[in-house]
Amino acid sequence: ENTVKDVVEALQSTEGGDYAPLGSLITLTVSKKNPTMPELVNDTLENAQAKAEEMGFKIGKTEMETTEDENLNMIVKSQSVEPGTELKDKTTVDLVIWTYEEIPKVPDVKNSEESEAKAVLEAAGYKGAVADEKTNDENLNNIVKNTDPKGGSSLKKGETVTMTVYRYDNGMIKVPNVIGQHWTQNGVKAQITDAGLAYTLVKIPNTESVDMTFIVASTDPGAGTELAPGTNVTVYIYDEYTASSEPDTEAPPEGGAEGE
Repeated sequence: ENTVKDVVEALQSTEGGDYAPLGSLITLTVSKKNPTMPELVNDTLENAQAKAEEMGFKIGKTEMETTEDENLNMIVKSQSVEPGTELKDKTTVDLVIWTYEEIPKVPDVKNSEESEAKAVLEAAGYKGAVADEKTNDENLNNIVKNTDPKGGSSLKKGETVTMTVYRYDNGMIKVPNVIGQHWTQNGVKAQITDAGLAYTLVKIPNTESVDMTFIVASTDPGAGTELAPGTNVTVYIYDEYTASSEPDTEAPPEGGAEGE
């Protein structure tokens, strides 16, 4: 498209007789087209502001979004008005601007002992959480298998890092400690069977009190003993209370019974 200047220069260079005598007044009708919104993405904020001033549009809200790429600092990420949109009076465009922020890295605590790894994470400003994973290698007990996010990942301070920690499991089951518990009220049977063990119930005489009825006196093997799954545990509970059958040997008071 020719500009007004191009047309005027062409007319001024026209030889007489072609269209009009030299020096004649020529009236030009020029249509004015509104400018359009330029591409601002990947431009600096400073350049975007300069374009706004030059072309007559306004920059409205500027939202900042962090980036780890220092080269993107103060670069336009996005604009609310599409490039090529015709600019009208008081057209306003909102911008999202990259701002550089150095985000710390998660320490690499893989293969560390659990307590040590947790201390390292807390010193770096992170919260430590634990997820257990069974292992049959006793040497790996309480050792960190991995973390999520993994070591070296960017993560803001105050966030949580989950450690997967090995827990040694030889496949044996410990006898639950149920001594002193009521057989039915405390669900002793369920505690044993849910652990993967079998049981035999044996009642023993109760000369103590009514309160001791059906209370677990002992187990064989004892609490904490490691057994193979399905092993039988004998549970001894007190039977219903029965008073002692021994004769009363207390002597009557001298003088016979009162009132005699």
